[in-house]
Amino acid sequence: MQAGQVASWGATAGNETSQILAPGSTPVYRIGVLPLPKLTEGAGLSHPIVSRGFYISSSSSSHEACWILGKYLSGIPNVINGVPACTNVNSSLEWENKVTPITAKTYRAAMKNFRERNLNSIHPTLIAPLDIWWNGVLYGVIKGRSPEQLLQTAQNYADSYVACLSTANLNPQEKNLFQEQINACAIQADPNWQ
Repeated sequence: MQAGQVASWGATAGNETSQILAPGSTPVYRIGVLPLPKLTEGAGLSHPIVSRGFYISSSSSSHEACWILGKYLSGIPNVINGVPACTNVNSSLEWENKVTPITAKTYRAAMKNFRERNLNSIHPTLIAPLDIWWNGVLYGVIKGRSPEQLLQTAQNYADSYVACLSTANLNPQEKNLFQEQINACAIQADPNWQ
C-alpha cells in the first residue's frame, strides 16, 4: 500500500475493518468498499447473506412489548451493522448518510448481484482450510510480510489441498471420516496445519 498498491479483503457490511484494525484504532490509509463482481452462473465467489435482527423468545412473558421494541429498533439506521433488512430503512437518506452515499450504493449493488451458494456442491467444512490460509495471508500482510510470498504460499497450499480432495472418496454423511479426510488433505498441503 505504501507503494501506491491496493490490498483487499472480504468483510461483511458494516464490519469492513474488523479483520485489520484493533477496536477503536484509526486506519492510516483510505478504506473503500466494493461488491464482488456479478459473474456468469456458477462462476466466482458467493457468500451467504448474514441475517442479524431481533428475536422474541417463546418463553417471554411480554411478547407484545418485545414486538414493539423490535419494530422500533428495526426502523433505526445502524442499530445493527450491515444493510438494514427493512427496505424503508436501507433506502433512507438517514441510513445512507450514516454509511456514506458511496458505501450505501455499493451495498445496494452487492445485494442486487447476490446469488445463493449451492450448498449441495460446496460443503462448508471443505472450505475451512482455504479460509484459514486466506486469513493467514491477511494477518501476515498486517504484520508487514510480503503479500506476494504469502499469496504464493497460500495458493500452493490450496492447489495441493484441492488435488488431494479430488482423489478422496468424500461423503459428508460419514461425518468422522469426512473430517478425517479433510484434515489429512490439509496436513498434506500444509504440514503445519493444526
